[in-house]
Amino acid sequence: MTSSLAGRTIIASLAAALLAGTVNAAEFGPRGGRFMSSDRMAERVKERCDAMKERLAKMDRDLSAAQIKDIIEGRLAQSGDDNLKVGKAGAKGDVVTIDIVTKTGAKVSSHEFSTKTGLPVGAGSMCDRAVERMEQAADRRDERRGPMMGGPGLRGGLGLIGDMGLDRDLELSMDQARKLAEAGLILMGNPNLKVGEIKEKNADTYVVDIVAADNSLVAQREINRHTGRPARRG
Repeated sequence: MTSSLAGRTIIASLAAALLAGTVNAAEFGPRGGRFMSSDRMAERVKERCDAMKERLAKMDRDLSAAQIKDIIEGRLAQSGDDNLKVGKAGAKGDVVTIDIVTKTGAKVSSHEFSTKTGLPVGAGSMCDRAVERMEQAADRRDERRGPMMGGPGLRGGLGLIGDMGLDRDLELSMDQARKLAEAGLILMGNPNLKVGEIKEKNADTYVVDIVAADNSLVAQREINRHTGRPARRG
């Protein structure tokens, strides 16, 4: 629920250009592309990540703080989120620090950008994390699949423990939904955000306000009261 809050969405959109030419989904999938194992896919993406990081290391656009601020303001406008705006911008060496604030000026988050690339500082490591997530996902699939022969493996035994909650109606109360949202913010680790008002949208969904220190709205998120997961928007 909280992973896309506030500045993270903006930073992710900036990094999208970084990853766009790195992973071609069609190349790895069954539709119009050749099949590739999870291990090979991760290996291939790592190769491209290394090449991309090499290009970034040679790049020097010599952007000013004002130019980077314009980039972030453009991304905010593109996101359609009118709860947030760009606050202070400060430069130190090759790094520009941008504050994301609410309409009232309450700080939501700070982010560092490189004047050489216009991308978040450490953007090259995003590829490494993507590879790591691929490898972890492959390991989880292998664990669920179990041994190729000799029975159902983990999927038929301990693997079922992780699926038990999927068929159970949690029937979350509004207070439980608040605790769930607060737990998500704690894990997110941003002290500038807190849970505000919670409303019942319908019989299946709660709407949670995420606010800044002065209670100005940062974002709204919907929680399915039956699963505790983010509600699907149809």
